[in-house]
Amino acid sequence: MGFYLVQRMTSRDSGAPGFDGLFDLDYMGSSEFEWGAIPKSLKAIRAAKSIGVQSFPITYDGKTRDVYFVGGADAFKWALPKFEAWLEGGLRGKEWSRFGENFLGTADKWALRTNAWWALNENVMFTLDADIAARLLRGITGAKR
Repeated sequence: MGFYLVQRMTSRDSGAPGFDGLFDLDYMGSSEFEWGAIPKSLKAIRAAKSIGVQSFPITYDGKTRDVYFVGGADAFKWALPKFEAWLEGGLRGKEWSRFGENFLGTADKWALRTNAWWALNENVMFTLDADIAARLLRGITGAKR
């Protein structure tokens, strides 16, 4: 099963350099930090060839929206079927992702804080907003604004 370990993220601009200056990661439990899943995934994404953004029209619960994936070009080919299986399986994972309510427009104020997600085992990030996708790409590649 894919997309089991999905990290919630919130876009920010702290002024600090790098990925941490652009995104705040929700605390999701000790496994990501103790086992090093976050730095391991970021390293794998940065090592990928042709890092970029790819959007796909996704239908979930009768609604279709573009979802923007960020990572290595090769990852999009195999991550998309895993993502669709994750949706079809009810978004089950280690933690509540808040993706469904954001996608459907039913998110409460708390859930709206989350505007990007990171599938740590699949080494791909995703969002519903093209500008946030561009920020993710900047955070990964270290490109200037």
